[in-house]
Amino acid sequence: MSPNVTPTDQKPFKPGFGLKNRHIQTLWAPLFRRRPNIDRWRERITLSDGDFVDLDWAGPTRGPIVMILHGLTGSSESK
Repeated sequence: MSPNVTPTDQKPFKPGFGLKNRHIQTLWAPLFRRRPNIDRWRERITLSDGDFVDLDWAGPTRGPIVMILHGLTGSSESK
């Protein structure tokens, strides 16, 4: 929490219409939210042991790079 924000400055959480149950809130995004269409290109790096690493690139070709690492079986197609 920011040093300038105290708990009394925050508004209480109000769930969206029909999302009062915590289980429904958990399931809503992966089941119903639309994913943005992001233009990306894939680079495959083959390792010396025959395995590979796929890198998905998106955005401008210059500037800072943000690396997002999925779990062992994750990918850019994962929800």
